[in-house]
Amino acid sequence: RRWGVYLSSGAWRIVPDFAWCQPTPFWSLPDPSGPFWALPDATCAELSRSDLVIVKGDANYRRLLNDAKWELDTPFEDVTCRFPAPLLALRTLKAELGCGIPRAASERAAAEAPDDWMVSGTYGCAQYNPRPAAAASSAADSKRFAVGELSEVGLG
Repeated sequence: RRWGVYLSSGAWRIVPDFAWCQPTPFWSLPDPSGPFWALPDATCAELSRSDLVIVKGDANYRRLLNDAKWELDTPFEDVTCRFPAPLLALRTLKAELGCGIPRAASERAAAEAPDDWMVSGTYGCAQYNPRPAAAASSAADSKRFAVGELSEVGLG
């Protein structure tokens, strides 16, 4: 019910945009300082005015990573540094790629489920980058919030 109140009051908005249905990696969002012109300017402008963008699901998470195989402990802030607004990514692991996962957490998960921990949907993560644009210039200043912590997802 609370979520319904947030939506009806305008505190939260759902903004449909054809750009979200494209196979374009999220880091190809328009950037006036470089050759990143894949999504419409209006989409980038809307995102840059947002207090928080929530990206949910394995396919969208893979778009955040350009479907590239990063070292698992590569900081989430580094991979998402070009995103134009504070970013929260929610994901159940269903593909053998990721970032921002501490080495100890990935080793623990691999020991618990050595054959399929990254693809079974048993594990998930919530990753937060509070200041993506700032991370590009000063990753050390970015606050860290339990980024990349793996937890078992209750499926059942």
